Amino acid sequence: MGVFCYPKNRDDEETDICKRWKFQKHQHPFTGLKFATVKKVRCKSNKMNFLFSNKLKLSECFKRYFVWVEADGLLSKNSVNKYKEVSQRLVILLEDIDVRKIDGHTITNLKQQLNNKQLSASRKNHHLVVLKNLLKYLAEEE
Repeated sequence: MGVFCYPKNRDDEETDICKRWKFQKHQHPFTGLKFATVKKVRCKSNKMNFLFSNKLKLSECFKRYFVWVEADGLLSKNSVNKYKEVSQRLVILLEDIDVRKIDGHTITNLKQQLNNKQLSASRKNHHLVVLKNLLKYLAEEE
C-alpha cells in the first residue's frame, strides 16, 4: 500500500484510479496532516463475463497463455513445445470446457483419466502443472 501527502484543496473522500487502484484520503488524528493511501483491488468490471463467448474455452485460453509465455521468455522453446503437446491432450481430456467450470471435481476426474491411461507419475504431474500454470495466468493477468 502506498502512502503520500496531497494538497489540502482536494475534498473527495474516495476515488478509483484506473479501476484497479483504490485511492483513499485520511487525516492523522493527532497531527491533522492529510494523507492518502493507494492499494490494488480487484474490480468486478474487469472480469470476463461473456455468456456464450469462446474466449473462455480452454483451447482459447491456452492460445493466449502461450503468446504471453513466449513474449515474456519465461520458458525455453523446448519447454513451450512440451507444454503445447500437453495442452492439446488436456483440451481433449477436459472436452474444451469453459475455464470457469474447472473446480476440484474437474481436477479429480482429470486425475482419474490420467491414472486410467497408465502414464508415469511425472507425466501425470506435468499435465497438472500445465493446467495449474494456465489457471494462475488467468487469475493474475486477465
